[in-house]
Amino acid sequence: MRRTCMLLVLLMPMACQPELTPAAKAAQARATCQAQATNESGFDPLTAEAPARTVASTHRRGGETLGSGAVAKGAAGGAAMGALGGAIAGDAGEGAAAGAAIGALLGGVRRHKETNEMVTTSHANPDYQEYVQAKKEFKRAFEACMAKSAGAGS
Repeated sequence: MRRTCMLLVLLMPMACQPELTPAAKAAQARATCQAQATNESGFDPLTAEAPARTVASTHRRGGETLGSGAVAKGAAGGAAMGALGGAIAGDAGEGAAAGAAIGALLGGVRRHKETNEMVTTSHANPDYQEYVQAKKEFKRAFEACMAKSAGAGS
């Protein structure tokens, strides 16, 4: 028997190798299809890293710096409060002037604070959309290959 196998090895090297189990055949088909799908799609699920779904950016709110009305509104409100306080103290005009100055200052501070406020916005990451599309293409190619190999194995 040993001479026969050796003779067969020389003539047909595959004749003495054991036949693959169904699980081994399935694993071999899966590996072959994965390699083929990676070549077709250019996407390798074993090494690809998913990028973030969204990207964020932070910037100053900005806005109108001149003519926003914050200073005038502050001055008007301050003058009204100052006039009321001045009337109680006995000099409405002086109270109104002092109130207008303080109100204008507070209005300017408010405007400065609003225009320099930091705002963060987020939006969809285009790199993630490309990743999803490449992954879909890989899956399509892999499933087509597996369907072929299942049909060929029957």
